[in-house]
Amino acid sequence: QDEPRLVRMIGRPHKASPRSILHTYVWQYEAPFDRHDWYVDRGDGTEPRRYVIDFYGTDGPRLWNSRSNNSGGGGPPSMYMDVRL
Repeated sequence: QDEPRLVRMIGRPHKASPRSILHTYVWQYEAPFDRHDWYVDRGDGTEPRRYVIDFYGTDGPRLWNSRSNNSGGGGPPSMYMDVRL
């Protein structure tokens, strides 16, 4: 059995995932600023699996009108990643 490895990555910043559409248009959350599809060979002899990753600023999906949870203390920017198969 081999170690897992990234087979390919596709950046799709302008293509919304079904889950981000639900967050944005139904639950009124801010839209993610980026999306990647990662294809990972898990090293177990099965086909590579696709992982959909939505990138959100601050601490995750939040309401349009709510304040950011980022402390603004000059540290590195925070980011939330929603990852799923």
